[in-house]
Amino acid sequence: MARADAKIVEFPIAEGAIHRLQREVAALQQRNALLETLIDTLTLGVVLVDGEGRIDYRNRAAQEIFARRDGLFERDGMLTIRSPAALRLLAMIASGAQSDEAVTVPREGSAEAYTLLLTRRDDLVLILIRDPQHGPSGNFAAISRHFALTHCETSLLEALTFGERLNDFCRRRGISPNTGKFHLRSLFAKTGTNRQADLIRRSISLLASFAPFT
Repeated sequence: MARADAKIVEFPIAEGAIHRLQREVAALQQRNALLETLIDTLTLGVVLVDGEGRIDYRNRAAQEIFARRDGLFERDGMLTIRSPAALRLLAMIASGAQSDEAVTVPREGSAEAYTLLLTRRDDLVLILIRDPQHGPSGNFAAISRHFALTHCETSLLEALTFGERLNDFCRRRGISPNTGKFHLRSLFAKTGTNRQADLIRRSISLLASFAPFT
């Protein structure tokens, strides 16, 4: 029995549909370019890595941090961290065994450490890096607007998220511990949390959610 030759059926695509698709692709490319420009204005380092530590994206601030090679750097496309604890945490989050966390990475020749916020985003790990050479910035602006925080509440939330103790924050800002506790209670009420650990995890999660790539 002879086998019939396979026939290829071609479905014509309307020219208007092609032009519409081209416009959508161009709009998406423009949006991505805008997002990349915006994220390059952050003083937070933003890095995306896969489960093996291979870097998928790094913004300008992260590139500047890597260039110093004083605790974090890139080698052959891989993220290298001079902190066993940070590497273990990165592996645990990449495997899905641990939720959002923060960890410090010592810097060579400096008493000030980097603080890394790590959270899993689909098959990648999003890492936000606080550079101690930069002071408080607008990185928490979206969270501040989301919860209607005061300036002092926003500063306290940023300090706690990046590892500063409440008493140290109070001394640095020249306020009493009671005033600091008042601001902390206000943060609990506005964010729907009742423990400092939960507050910090909420902050990390929202930072990741408000960043591009979500």
